[in-house]
Amino acid sequence: MSNSPAFFLPFDVPQVVTLYRLGQLVRASLDLDATLAAIADAACELTKAELSAIMLLNDEGELVLRVGRGAVSAAIGERVPAEAGIVGRALRQRQVVLIPDMQSEPERARPDLDARSGVRAYIAAPLVWDDTAPTNSSERSASS
Repeated sequence: MSNSPAFFLPFDVPQVVTLYRLGQLVRASLDLDATLAAIADAACELTKAELSAIMLLNDEGELVLRVGRGAVSAAIGERVPAEAGIVGRALRQRQVVLIPDMQSEPERARPDLDARSGVRAYIAAPLVWDDTAPTNSSERSASS
């Protein structure tokens, strides 16, 4: 038996492979839609979530749902004021916000979207590039 300490990863092998593939795509892709789709897919795979969505900031200061997986995909194109709600808080604070029960969350910007997609627990993680949120008119790849 070896005296070397055991090494434990916080992820299992398939999760590490997913993260590696996503990192390769984000660095290599010039196609914003393909990059965002890969990020949304990886978010579902890594968290075992049924839904994932990516919102981008538009020129009017609104967050627009650009990519969706699961039931939330029916809401692509929907808008939320950037300063409002959980996503707005994550963007302002530049940190992940976890909401265990969206149904009892008073800061929801669009409860109608939550109800239509069946959202319960919620994680909002800002995607930021050079200290700015990627915009809907952006031609560069998004990065997390």
